[in-house]
Amino acid sequence: MLSHALRRASPKGKTLVFVTSAAIDATTIAIPSSAAEGDLAVLLDVAKSATQPTIVTPSGWTSISSRSTSLQFYAFNLSYKVLSASDPGATITGMSGTTYALKQMLIFRASPAGITATVENVGNQGTSGNPSEQTISAQTPYPYLVIGASAGTSKQSVWASTWYDADFLLSSTHLAYKLVNDNGASVSVDCDDSGVYTYLTSCSVKVA
Repeated sequence: MLSHALRRASPKGKTLVFVTSAAIDATTIAIPSSAAEGDLAVLLDVAKSATQPTIVTPSGWTSISSRSTSLQFYAFNLSYKVLSASDPGATITGMSGTTYALKQMLIFRASPAGITATVENVGNQGTSGNPSEQTISAQTPYPYLVIGASAGTSKQSVWASTWYDADFLLSSTHLAYKLVNDNGASVSVDCDDSGVYTYLTSCSVKVA
């Protein structure tokens, strides 16, 4: 039997891990079946069309940042959801585009299981020049997640430095993450000029 002192001890904090990713050029995307209830899903949706695409956040998801431009008719949306039991394997609807509708999804899991997500330090810029560096300072308590996404309307965007743990590329779009389970440090998210228009967004997601 545990002593009263041990039972009063504070439990260990959560640890975040990356689970899987999905990517597609389509109006809809399937949440990976390997995801589970309580996981955190992050979705980057980038659409290009013959006319201005409508920004769409999938039902039940929360937009972190979005932007549209008439330069080559682009729209961008970064969103997230803490998954319910019915989500793994389900298909969700995002933006559509006559040229493309690029979607990337990342799945993260906490141990012990279950996530309450709080989004902070949101950076959101679209420019015909070089986006400004977006800095996310070291945070407490742990764990937290840094997300960065970039895209170019006329050519592939390129990260200015290797700030991330992993980077996922789909056509002209990048979606990258950094897990901070302890010993956090300031992170600078930056990309190069990608031609006619460049989009850069970043944020931190605290997990409890």
